[in-house]
Amino acid sequence: MAYREAESSYHTALHSHNCYQFYGLLRGNVDMQIDDRTHELGPGQCIIVPPDLMRAPSCAGRAPRYLIAMFDIHDFGFKHLCDGPMILTEAMLAQMDLLISDLQEPDLGNALQATQKRGAAVSKCPLL
Repeated sequence: MAYREAESSYHTALHSHNCYQFYGLLRGNVDMQIDDRTHELGPGQCIIVPPDLMRAPSCAGRAPRYLIAMFDIHDFGFKHLCDGPMILTEAMLAQMDLLISDLQEPDLGNALQATQKRGAAVSKCPLL
C-alpha cells in the first residue's frame, strides 16, 4: 500500500502487475489506460485493475493525490468490480484518510486502531 502526491507531469509508463491493483484518487484528475481502454478518474473515484493487464496512469489536469494497494489474492472475487471507475463513499474516504496518516507518520501509532478504541464505527471497505 502506498500514498503519493504527484506533480502535474505525473505519468507512469505502460506496465503490468501479476496481482489486483486498487487505485483510489483523492485529488486531481487521472487518465488510467488499461489495455486498450482509457478511464477518466476524478476526485473520490477508484478503479481496480485486474492482474496482468497493461496499465498507465497519467495526470489529466490537476496534480493527483492517490492511494494504491496491491492484492496478491487471485481468488478474492474482485473480477466483477473491474469494469471501470467506482465512486468512493464518504466512509471509505474517511478510512483512506486514516490509512494515509499511518503511511505518512507511522511512529504516531495506528490511527485506525485509535479510532476503534475511541468507540467510533469503522466500516469495512464497501468494495470488498
